[in-house]
Amino acid sequence: MYLSSLSVLKLMRKKHIDTVFVFNAVDRIIWPLCFFTGASQIVGLHGQNKGLDFLLTHIVHLPEGLHAAEWRLKLLEQIGIIKSSAAASIYLSQDEKEQMRQFLCNNGISEKKPLIGFHPGADGLYRCWPAEKFIEAGNILTERLSAQIVITGGPGEGDWLI
Repeated sequence: MYLSSLSVLKLMRKKHIDTVFVFNAVDRIIWPLCFFTGASQIVGLHGQNKGLDFLLTHIVHLPEGLHAAEWRLKLLEQIGIIKSSAAASIYLSQDEKEQMRQFLCNNGISEKKPLIGFHPGADGLYRCWPAEKFIEAGNILTERLSAQIVITGGPGEGDWLI
């Protein structure tokens, strides 16, 4: 682990990296790597750095309730790279739309009622919201909006969803 980290560090120093964005700092080895790159700017979130905020040259303070995609954009805004937009869009081709209509029809899902998807999985069970909370949210959405709930998942997540 440490030998591969040292080779990465050596390569990064050769590249003369100017700015490091810390989007996710779950592993502590990230911090020395960021610092020892020699980058003049290290941008990260306040309080998300396992007590290592002092290594950041640009600390971003965020309001509560932002989605992960939004706070990552805020990191980029901090040094003027991009102006973020809260609007997210998904574009589907006509063929994809037709496939979805067929899928919904084949599974008894009405196009006339709201359809809400839950993706309860994560890359580690410790990061997952408790199943009871999804059930509670699904019940509220069903009662208040007559919503239909679809649960999605990735490989290996089906066992703990049932």
